[in-house]
Amino acid sequence: MKKVFLLISLIFLLLSGSVSVYSYAEQNKDLYLSENDQVIILNDSLKPKNNQTLIPLGAIQKSNDVYEVVFKYEIFIDEEFDVELLIDDLTFSTGNLSSEEIGEIFNFSVKYVEQSDQNFNNGLFNSNKTAKKVEVFITISMNEPTSFDQYQIVSRGNLNFKASFLAVK
Repeated sequence: MKKVFLLISLIFLLLSGSVSVYSYAEQNKDLYLSENDQVIILNDSLKPKNNQTLIPLGAIQKSNDVYEVVFKYEIFIDEEFDVELLIDDLTFSTGNLSSEEIGEIFNFSVKYVEQSDQNFNNGLFNSNKTAKKVEVFITISMNEPTSFDQYQIVSRGNLNFKASFLAVK
């Protein structure tokens, strides 16, 4: 009976270990835009990190309050293309704020920093290619909500958005 229990436990541990390795590899997948893959769409969320709270511009800061949150993406792109970013599908997790209301409350700014050309391998069976590395920074800041209802929704939820990276000539 002990042998059966140990065998089942060992199989369970092996299966759970392989699942976590796979999910880790998926999260660290390089983003590559090319002639064949001209669009990458990522769903992201403005969730508190390191106990930090995004507060409206000009509000009095406490120890863990921040005026802006920066998202950084590294994109590899074929040399003949440039990268463009579209941000859409703005939703809020706890309430019914319209896209217009979210657009009035939250400010988005985008900065592109082009790095030098680098060798890039897009997969196990593909050969190395020379690709531009572009760092894309999305900075999100917040204006003061116009009503107490908006404040309640914003203070208890997370902003969700879709970032679409496009290869353009």
